[in-house]
Amino acid sequence: MTVGEKIQLYRKQFGMSQEELGQKLSVSRQTISLWEKGQTLPSIDNLIRLKEIFGVSIDDILDCETILQDDAVAATEAYSFTFDAEDLREVYKAVCQPLWRSFWRFLWMMFVVLLFAFLGEAPGEIFGFFFGMLAMGCVPYIKNLRTQKKVWMKSRERMIASRYVYRIDADGLHVQVFRNAVPVRTYELHFSEIEQCRVTQNFLILFSSGQVFLLRKSELAQDSVLYSRLRLVNRADEMQYNRWKRISRALVAASVLSIFAGIILIAFVPPTGKEMLDTMWIYYLFTPIPIASFCAGLVFRKKGYPYKKNLIVGIIVTLLLCVYGSFPLIFGDLFTESTAPLVRAEQYLETSFPATTSISTSGALESPLLDDMGYVYRTCDVSFDEAAAQAFERNLPNDERWLGVMPNDLLGITPSEYALPGFDYILIYNSDSREWNMQPAESGTYHFTCIYYRLQEHQMRIVEYSIDYKK
Repeated sequence: MTVGEKIQLYRKQFGMSQEELGQKLSVSRQTISLWEKGQTLPSIDNLIRLKEIFGVSIDDILDCETILQDDAVAATEAYSFTFDAEDLREVYKAVCQPLWRSFWRFLWMMFVVLLFAFLGEAPGEIFGFFFGMLAMGCVPYIKNLRTQKKVWMKSRERMIASRYVYRIDADGLHVQVFRNAVPVRTYELHFSEIEQCRVTQNFLILFSSGQVFLLRKSELAQDSVLYSRLRLVNRADEMQYNRWKRISRALVAASVLSIFAGIILIAFVPPTGKEMLDTMWIYYLFTPIPIASFCAGLVFRKKGYPYKKNLIVGIIVTLLLCVYGSFPLIFGDLFTESTAPLVRAEQYLETSFPATTSISTSGALESPLLDDMGYVYRTCDVSFDEAAAQAFERNLPNDERWLGVMPNDLLGITPSEYALPGFDYILIYNSDSREWNMQPAESGTYHFTCIYYRLQEHQMRIVEYSIDYKK
């Protein structure tokens, strides 16, 4: 290969015409043509200028053996890019996308917290704390977005006025930046130094050590080494890649939502006696979704597509669903359908309660009461049949043992933290002294049964506890 052929090769790799190269060297187009035809040779000064423009050594231009080796290894991929405002608008959106995505995730998380606060009838202090956290969380995101926009606007005009020349080999990229036909900066970028690669509709965006490198996808070779080294798909496979990407995102989203779907479904399935625990097996019905996400991640990995999210989400959500679904096995001995507290209450009152629709009884507990006044060792929540409960409820006002208002002198012996919310009647029985709604006459340890009743829902709560009473 002659010197003229090498000049022609480099000129075409940089996308320049003979006239453009002549203008950079301050020579005529005919002079460039004579060089390339081998009829004349460039002077030493022109060789030095050619070296600076092409980013190669003079030996590369004069040494045939070296240039042939370079052609075989590196010069087969050389690109020259310029960018306009529309190109950079697309790139800026891609650069800001992770920050916006993180911001929207934060807002969504805050919305879920607020929703649960409403459902849980949270007090005003909790809502105030929530809005405070929301404001504090938004400030860093807004500040980062403003800073990123400010930095981008400063470099935008400089990028539009520059031309970027890429030479790609099996190890990395050699990037030269030209401004007004003068090389102003050179980067040597190894593939292992590329921290992240984002793909937009028209560009590959490479990130390394705070620098951003842009390559226009439409001008890259179909078999470019970039695709294999960065584990990307080329344009010929882009349609298939986008299809797999949509499947990947759908599986990740479905896996995360399966937890919430389990909560919703459990709320609509009537319990058979243990309230929520006996229906938590429903979580197992959703395990095929995260398992499918995990299996898809293995397929994506084999094909060279992004796969980590599918694997991580698949494993975590599957474990969570299995743990939640196993709650009846793990805590089954704490919540039973035992009717023993209900039977004892009937014996104390010497009456019969209406037909029940559900019973949830705690197992053996030793939960301390407030101020260490004693321990609760059993609770029982009962729901009665509405039709059967009406006759029983009509008699409650006539039974003096059922109190509609809690007397102040009984506050010290009631388990207020275990009270049935919104109760209408209360009854306290001392099983040691066999007294109703009375403080003990002497100091000592006493066993009590406190019964709460709520009319509208036909519900009763029985709390069995002991108190170390001091006169």
